[in-house]
Amino acid sequence: MWENVIATLIAAAITGPIGYFVKSKLTKEKYLPDAPALDSKQMYRFVSGNWYLYHFTIDSKLSKFPILVSSKLQMVINSNLVVNGFEDVQVDHRRALNYKLRGQIRAGQLHFTCICAQDSSEVYSGMFPNLLDDDAIGIIIARDYDRNLYASPALISKKQKNRDEAISILNNSEVKFYHSASSSSNKKIWLILQDSMEKQTNLRCPL
Repeated sequence: MWENVIATLIAAAITGPIGYFVKSKLTKEKYLPDAPALDSKQMYRFVSGNWYLYHFTIDSKLSKFPILVSSKLQMVINSNLVVNGFEDVQVDHRRALNYKLRGQIRAGQLHFTCICAQDSSEVYSGMFPNLLDDDAIGIIIARDYDRNLYASPALISKKQKNRDEAISILNNSEVKFYHSASSSSNKKIWLILQDSMEKQTNLRCPL
């Protein structure tokens, strides 16, 4: 009996260090758990759900100054960080509009395109450089109600904003337009935008 006990102890004494040596060579010891990769679906799982989108547009039948538009987005994140969803425009004084959304997240940036369900020729695009912010500021490129091409600062947030909050955030955002050094358009565009922002405080467009 004692021979068996001694043999077991000797075997354990030999295999223990050998097993530890083999394990240490084949596997890496970790103090902290693996962090998700920057472009992993796990990192952006919060994207799925409801969002609120705010931006400006122009409708000369209502006002010569920009008006605030708010929408509710429903987004779902899929493999390869592809985003699908729908947009319901909540402030639309002409008719209710719905859009189909499709985009993708790259390095923390959300890029998407929305196509109107009522008029497939009505398309706009958006880009939001830092989706990890509570209030993600970006830009949309679209056509206004007068069918003119324009760009507007845009805000997406998980939390619904009231009109004054949304306008304040958007007015403190900056969208730059670049022209050649010989062009006077830069100054003209800035003055138009500045004047439009000031007039926003006097415009009543209920959310």
